[in-house]
Amino acid sequence: MLMTLGINIVLVIACILIHFTFMSLVASRIERMGVMRELHLLLHVFSGLSAHLMQIFLFAAGIYFMIDNPELGTLAGDYDGSFSDAVYFSMTTYSSLGYGDIEPEGWIRFTAGIETLVGLMMITWTASLLYLSMERTWKQNDRRAHRVIGRNDARGHK
Repeated sequence: MLMTLGINIVLVIACILIHFTFMSLVASRIERMGVMRELHLLLHVFSGLSAHLMQIFLFAAGIYFMIDNPELGTLAGDYDGSFSDAVYFSMTTYSSLGYGDIEPEGWIRFTAGIETLVGLMMITWTASLLYLSMERTWKQNDRRAHRVIGRNDARGHK
């Protein structure tokens, strides 16, 4: 149990740091690069997706490591012992999609629950940042449109 707790603490801290680093570095670099607002949103989407995939692979590696120790549990069902199956299990867990053909047994169930919670938090964190980026983009586009309309009205155009 203590080993599972230790592994989970390391996984959670690593996921938070990965997510924070990806999202904050991309945001600060985008601002400094002077990239078009519309491109900001795409860069945020790709950085969020990259961060989520890294976190999924990190949890898959943790679970794969835990399976080597029989006291910590295993994955049952249609699990063939491959790392790709551990990644598949991690994806369905992280996204809270649910378990289909692979199920955790033993202490790995605890890790699966933690991964679902972390996945939910990281996905909502990304969604919040994407919303803020979209809101800024739309507000700036609205201001541009009003300036253009204002200039055209001053010139007598409608």
